[in-house]
Amino acid sequence: MDICLKCGGKPPLISQICHKCVRETVVISRLPDVLRMIDCKSCFSLKIPGTWLEFDDVESAVGHFFESSIIWHDNLSKNKCNLSMKQLDPSKFRVNAKTEANYGGIDLKSDLEGVIEIKYQVCQTCSRHAGGYYEAILQIRTKQKSVLDVAVEKVFKDIDSAPAEFFSTENSPVKGGFDFQLSSSERARSLARELMIQFGGHVNETNTLVGRKDGRDLLRHTFGVRLPSFLVGDYLLIQDKVYKVTRLDRRKA
Repeated sequence: MDICLKCGGKPPLISQICHKCVRETVVISRLPDVLRMIDCKSCFSLKIPGTWLEFDDVESAVGHFFESSIIWHDNLSKNKCNLSMKQLDPSKFRVNAKTEANYGGIDLKSDLEGVIEIKYQVCQTCSRHAGGYYEAILQIRTKQKSVLDVAVEKVFKDIDSAPAEFFSTENSPVKGGFDFQLSSSERARSLARELMIQFGGHVNETNTLVGRKDGRDLLRHTFGVRLPSFLVGDYLLIQDKVYKVTRLDRRKA
């Protein structure tokens, strides 16, 4: 008959260990010896390998870092973690966690406590924003203010819903339209194309050499979007006849 390898107890067994010994010996979670994170002092983004993760506040960044730092035992399921934290000073948090998981059909618990040290830096996005960085200019032109207002509102909504690295350094009305200075040429090109598809009209793209980096030309792109003076659903009076606009075709990508 199978017996527990630790105490000689009888089945049921999990990996040849009885339930009593499993509860006494299996540690479901632990923390690394050092908990040190890098956070943006301007936007609270957390630095991870290769990028930055956006957070609304430093507490959220600390919580994510702590949870992602937990080292879980193998072969667990239904892992859960409940956190509480206390700020010790501007760059240090004490975090307590109650962790739960299922190991071979047995529900186990473990308490964790760690002190997280925070090193503050400025992320690339905030650095660029503060420095007035932009890669492209999006120029919207139309003779009709109502069309312009709808197009500008769409651009603002797209910027607001985009990741933090896509932003407008400066935006302002100009004679006959509206200009945006945007942080990404690719996103600006995509926006120009979306405007053309939605409203009709055409897009003209030009670029200017602004420098060189690592042996490559640095170009600043300008996307001129010229929109028609009416929208789908508008009525037009042409030679004493009334026509309803049902479709707008793009003219040039």
